[in-house]
Amino acid sequence: MKSLEKKSEPMLDMPTMSDFPTFYVDGEQMPEIKKWEVGKTYELKVKVRVSSYNENVTIDSEHCSSELAVEAYEVL
Repeated sequence: MKSLEKKSEPMLDMPTMSDFPTFYVDGEQMPEIKKWEVGKTYELKVKVRVSSYNENVTIDSEHCSSELAVEAYEVL
């Protein structure tokens, strides 16, 4: 798993926010987020179930993109 912690390595090796997946959750799904503050960092551990996986390869290049869809079923 990648970490956003600062490293002493060159900046080229640092992950960017676009390197990580994003998701949306509301206060009904997770009431504890109502106490969270914008700009602060929190640790969230979620068990997920894979619902689909796709690989797309273009004919004119060797580029392959992958997409994974998951459903969260438990917050630890």
